[in-house]
Amino acid sequence: MASPTVPGEPGQGGARAPPVHVLVVDDEALIVLAMRADLERHGYRVTMAFDGARALAAFDKDPADAVVTDFRMPGMTGLELIGLLRQRRHPGCPPWS
Repeated sequence: MASPTVPGEPGQGGARAPPVHVLVVDDEALIVLAMRADLERHGYRVTMAFDGARALAAFDKDPADAVVTDFRMPGMTGLELIGLLRQRRHPGCPPWS
């Protein structure tokens, strides 16, 4: 997959858009490392976290455009993490129903 481009003037081919930032969260390091390698190979910028608390801290420091998370992790499930990240990104959104 090629990096996205921003339309430019005719004949110029457009300027490169900043890479999409993906937060990858899993308690298994090998899975996170493999996903990072694959995503970076396709032009994405990746932040890794190995549990929900670290993912929240990473998101607060540098919000991601997308999150890929394991569902079952010790301490905080992926669904709980997504709910908290959703509240951080869109504070007015109602909680999960």
